[in-house]
Amino acid sequence: MSLCINPVCSQPNHPDNDENRFCQSCGSQLELIGRYRVLRLLSDKTGFGKIYEAYQQ
Repeated sequence: MSLCINPVCSQPNHPDNDENRFCQSCGSQLELIGRYRVLRLLSDKTGFGKIYEAYQQ
């Protein structure tokens, strides 16, 4: 599953995001720096930002 990290995305866990380079809900690019995809949110309680689990393609 690829998670969209666009803060205004209405459906960041869209089921079709795995097979696409762009979020099927908001159109944002799902690859970060052209090589990483976000799997899930680990924490948003840090006070500075959000922490995600990602994998390298």
